Amino acid sequence: MTRIEITKDLATCLDLRRRVFIEEQGVSEVEEFDGLDDAAVHLLAWQDEVPVGTARLFMKGETGKIGRVCVLPEARGTGLGAALIRAALDAFLHMPPARVIPVTPGTGTILSFVPGQFAEAQLEGYNIGAVVPDLSVAD
Repeated sequence: MTRIEITKDLATCLDLRRRVFIEEQGVSEVEEFDGLDDAAVHLLAWQDEVPVGTARLFMKGETGKIGRVCVLPEARGTGLGAALIRAALDAFLHMPPARVIPVTPGTGTILSFVPGQFAEAQLEGYNIGAVVPDLSVAD
C-alpha cells in the first residue's frame, strides 16, 4: 500500500535525498543541502510502511516551488513520482497566500532536473520537462 503525507520527519526526507541525489547521482552535499529545508513543507511517500520518496515545497512570494523530488530505485516505475507531484500540487491549494493560476491542460510546465539529463513526462495534462544545467536555478 502506498501513501503520501505532509511530514515533520525531516531526517527521513534528507536521508532519502542523500541516497538518491548525493550517493546515486553525484550531486554535491553543498548543492543538495541548501539551507531552505527548515522553511519548506516536506512530503514523504511510503510503500508498505517503508519510506521510498520525498518532495520539498515552499512559497517564494505567491509562487509555489516544488523541488527535491526523489524516489528510491526500488519504487521507480510505479507512478510514485507522478503521485508526489500531484500531492504537491494539491498541498499548494491549501497553502495561503498561494495564488492559483489556471493552466490549460497540456500547456502548463513544471521544471525539474537531473543534472545533465533531460526528462519529460505527462501528468494529467501537464507537460513536465526541462533542461536545467545550473542547480541554483531549481530551488
